[in-house]
Amino acid sequence: MLCSEVFRWLKTKHVANREQQPKQLRVRIMVKPENTVTVKLYKGLGFVQAGRCTLAEALRANRDAEMIPEDRGKQKYNKRTGLIMAVTFKKDVVNVM
Repeated sequence: MLCSEVFRWLKTKHVANREQQPKQLRVRIMVKPENTVTVKLYKGLGFVQAGRCTLAEALRANRDAEMIPEDRGKQKYNKRTGLIMAVTFKKDVVNVM
């Protein structure tokens, strides 16, 4: 599965400077809770519910703030209906010479 491969890559990706190498990595996603297939998929990958978000917050987090209407879109963009899910990975430790 593609998600599993991406997570494996993230866990093993290393930076040149060991002092800057994070010991863990947190991945967050924002989904519509009514999208039960997606929620179930991510739960199966170890994600847990971490909070709620508005559509405006999700768009800003994805660097799509220009999609938010100037009038803020009323309730559609400002109601906390989005589900934030997160998973934390411990980074694999590799001694680089």
